[in-house]
Amino acid sequence: MSADLRHHALVTEQKPPYTVALLERAIAHGVDNTGHPLNRVMPRWRMSERDLHDVVVYVLTQLK
Repeated sequence: MSADLRHHALVTEQKPPYTVALLERAIAHGVDNTGHPLNRVMPRWRMSERDLHDVVVYVLTQLK
């Protein structure tokens, strides 16, 4: 089963909620919103800063 990327799962249900910076860190470095490492099966994506930012903004704003 894949991760729930809907707004409520990333923002409403998370304490602290994922922000743009926290979600960028999770995607690129595998660190969750509380500073803990994500499961090793979670890929660490390598992309340009611009692409990473664009993906994160899309996820946080379009999936409400």
